[in-house]
Amino acid sequence: VSWELAESTNSHFHYTEKLLMIPKTSTYEYYLPRNINGISNITGKKWNHLTQDDLKELYPNLSPHSNHKTNWYFCGEPCYKYHHTFDKIIEQILTYDLNGIFIMIEDTKLLSHAEVVMRERIQKIKNSERIIRVPKPSHDILMAFYNLSKVILDPPYFGSDKKSFEIFEVGAPVITYPYKYLGSRIIYGYYKYLDIDDCIVKDIEDFATHAVNIANGDNYATLKEKILQRNKMLFENQESIRSWINIFTQMIQKNTHERYS
Repeated sequence: VSWELAESTNSHFHYTEKLLMIPKTSTYEYYLPRNINGISNITGKKWNHLTQDDLKELYPNLSPHSNHKTNWYFCGEPCYKYHHTFDKIIEQILTYDLNGIFIMIEDTKLLSHAEVVMRERIQKIKNSERIIRVPKPSHDILMAFYNLSKVILDPPYFGSDKKSFEIFEVGAPVITYPYKYLGSRIIYGYYKYLDIDDCIVKDIEDFATHAVNIANGDNYATLKEKILQRNKMLFENQESIRSWINIFTQMIQKNTHERYS
């Protein structure tokens, strides 16, 4: 069972099973906000008052490369989602935006082996001194990173899913490249549902340029406000429940027909 807005026109060729889809008139699931009035429902802590200076106190390695003119490009996804193509995108962003830093999450406990490989890859990236790795934060601090970063990056080919709702909650522009398979098309589907196309790139070569243009563009505040105005459409969507009921009813009826016909 997939979602019509996230799948491509040829998606039925990507599965051995019969593909059933939640219609584009609803969200894929019934989602609840993970924050209320700038307070995390996960930790119960407030985050929307935090500033970049506050996070620099928590993560001192942010300080040497960060001032009031710095653009934070952030990815909250684990490093095993970083296709090698993403390395080139990060390098291009840091080349195009001399005031930019890229911030990524480091998980040395659950992903210790992958992190070793990632450190080796980072050393090969030009301007790698502006790639900042921070230990895996609590949910409230993660929300602060989303809120304070200029642009969020959705890793190509293996993108975000549940975290995208937290990104949309703060209105942060997230750049995404919808490849042909579902794993890279979730945020694309949410954007289509919200009728926002500003942050969708048509090819991988355009990813870095688009991210830098969004971060430094005159329409940045307007884009963020547009996301904030529409993001409520993603939450507590009753139509998604009815869509799942219809899908399960369809399955049961088909199974019953095949068993007794």
